[in-house]
Amino acid sequence: MDNLSVASDAGSAHDPADAGPTSDDAGSRSDATATTDGDASNTAGGTGKVSVSQSRQPFSGLGGGVLGNFGFDYDPDFGAPNPALKCATSSVGSCRIQECDVVSLPQDGGFPVVPSAGNITVKGGKLGPTGVTLTPNAWGAYQGEPVLSQLFASEDTLTLEATGAEVPAFSGQSVKAPSDIQVTAPAFSNLGSTKFPRDSDLDVVWTGASFGDVLVTVTSVHMRVRAVTLSCTFQGSSGSATIPTTALGKLDRVDGNTITGAIGILPRTEARFNAGAWNIAFRVTAMGNGGFYTVTN
Repeated sequence: MDNLSVASDAGSAHDPADAGPTSDDAGSRSDATATTDGDASNTAGGTGKVSVSQSRQPFSGLGGGVLGNFGFDYDPDFGAPNPALKCATSSVGSCRIQECDVVSLPQDGGFPVVPSAGNITVKGGKLGPTGVTLTPNAWGAYQGEPVLSQLFASEDTLTLEATGAEVPAFSGQSVKAPSDIQVTAPAFSNLGSTKFPRDSDLDVVWTGASFGDVLVTVTSVHMRVRAVTLSCTFQGSSGSATIPTTALGKLDRVDGNTITGAIGILPRTEARFNAGAWNIAFRVTAMGNGGFYTVTN
């Protein structure tokens, strides 16, 4: 049986010094203004995202999930992670780079309260007209709900709505699901690993993306010390891209032991919209390739 999970990291209270960046996400964008309802009580606003992803996991068939996050994020496009980390963001070509250093270890003071958008519902595709609804818990975080079926097929339309809370209610947002891609470079082993130097450009080659973008996310994590995320967005129909050495050089020397690394090459589509003072991205990610990596210098 296919095992498909729905989960959310919206405001999830990970140990901030342990957390490595999430690769989640910067695809084809269509700016829009949401239909908003209710009391937009958080006038300060902020940024957030709701992501729908699907992938095939080893030994378990299809897997995927719905993720929501408002206010805190490891994605270079969205805000900043929690205050235990000091982060700097920069750009090199098509890549956004976030370098985070641990400045304080977490204290056992309970879970922090984070903003939410109330109940978030994603409909359409294989989810049907009822869809999947994520409900925030007492501190604003969204917990996962398992789904034992496929989320979407290529070009299915998925819709998004929320009942509202600190983030005001919204509806009327939709994204067309991208097609899966086949990645031919870099090459991955049967165990899902690859290696490359940091002092040479990294060529990425794929087929199958007729619309949307391809996101290449590369992370290096030195637990409780430092984490670096490269988030590089390329036009999917181009079929190839290059990550320059000036971006790769920001990564720490990944050895697979003290410092670990992950790379993902995924097709994605996205709609951007405003709900009150909040800027939100609705993203859909299909299957590509990725895994762990080490560097040769």
